[in-house]
Amino acid sequence: SLRVKYREQKLNYFLNPNPVEKQIFRLNVSTPIKIGTKKDQISFRSQWKTELSAIAALVLMAAYFLAVSWRKWPDPLIDGYQWYTAWQLSEGAMLYRDLSLAYGPLSSYFNAFLFKCFGTGMMVIVTANLLIYSLILTLVYFTFRTAWGKLGAFAASSVFISVFSFSQLIRCGNFNFAAPYSHEILHGTLVILITTMIAARWCQEPCSKLAFLLGLGGGLASVLKPEFMLAGGVLGIAALSLRRLRRLPIHFREIIWVVVGLILPTVVFTLWFAQTESWQTAFT
Repeated sequence: SLRVKYREQKLNYFLNPNPVEKQIFRLNVSTPIKIGTKKDQISFRSQWKTELSAIAALVLMAAYFLAVSWRKWPDPLIDGYQWYTAWQLSEGAMLYRDLSLAYGPLSSYFNAFLFKCFGTGMMVIVTANLLIYSLILTLVYFTFRTAWGKLGAFAASSVFISVFSFSQLIRCGNFNFAAPYSHEILHGTLVILITTMIAARWCQEPCSKLAFLLGLGGGLASVLKPEFMLAGGVLGIAALSLRRLRRLPIHFREIIWVVVGLILPTVVFTLWFAQTESWQTAFT
């Protein structure tokens, strides 16, 4: 059908670096066309109804597991320190000077900001975590849908919800997304998923804005946990390698914007800590 032909042309547009063929594609898609027959349109609507039903089933599944695990998520000894750290920061304490932490500062200050705005309480952070979880689940679904289709996206999302989201599989009950043992895990997962989508887009076409966002994703990962720093570095190297394999030019200004995004979060926190510490101590 014309719809399938259009998708093939669009795929060739992104994979083919030839500017002449890209211009031909733009001229083709700018011409009004009649998309498919009536039978094709009915089939298209039927497929969307099926996918919407699958999405509704995923939402109900997530609601069920959330209800079953309601307020059973945290571990008092581990999560208590995370909440205490956020509370102290919201009261004016300084991280690494008044409070010790083995990870980067981003998550702790984000939770402190929530306490400052909405008051101190477990459910304040849990509500924010559930909103972040919904974004993660949405990105998981669309990532798998792009790679393996609707059925693969539904299967992967179902496993993600039923096994990894709210289940208590061992004695300690905080390996979940509502009250994780480390909020850096929750925030880092979201950052890496978004960075993955940005990297995939940047591999297709030169763009300074995407280069900055790609670097910013790596920069945010660097102020979370070491494993996310590694993941961000792998994504950056993979994106550069794919650009080279497709023979797309990598402009110097794009490299500059990647570096700017990469160092920006570290610079911001260094300036913050430098208010009460020496520059050397603030940086390290």
